[in-house]
Amino acid sequence: MKNLRIYSKKFKVDKKEIHHLVAFLIEELELDFQCLEVNFVSVDQIVKVNSQFLSHNYPTDIITFGYTESGNTIDAEIFICYDIAVENSKRFRDKPEAEILRLIIHGILHLSGFDDKNISKKKKMKSKETYFLKKFLKNK
Repeated sequence: MKNLRIYSKKFKVDKKEIHHLVAFLIEELELDFQCLEVNFVSVDQIVKVNSQFLSHNYPTDIITFGYTESGNTIDAEIFICYDIAVENSKRFRDKPEAEILRLIIHGILHLSGFDDKNISKKKKMKSKETYFLKKFLKNK
């Protein structure tokens, strides 16, 4: 997929699968794709991004920056903390690869207009994440 860049200097990720996932989501969500960067970073790096841009001085699993006003156009950056993704996969008894895919789905759902600011919206978003992850893995 053109204009999809995946940066992972020290973490092993399946870039080909990520490309397939993003293409799948763009089709499923009927999004206009312009550009997306997915950055896999350490805990220290995610804290730095979180602090600098969101004024939060703590680690998180994902941070998403969208650069368009439209919820249908993807021009964005996603930062995923690889170490936290692995921790979460253990906590949720899933494979790290599946948790990484779930986080990418989560980020793209945010970019397409979903949010998780309250319990109701969080449940809806989690349901969509599960739906798209299962459908993607089934069609692989």
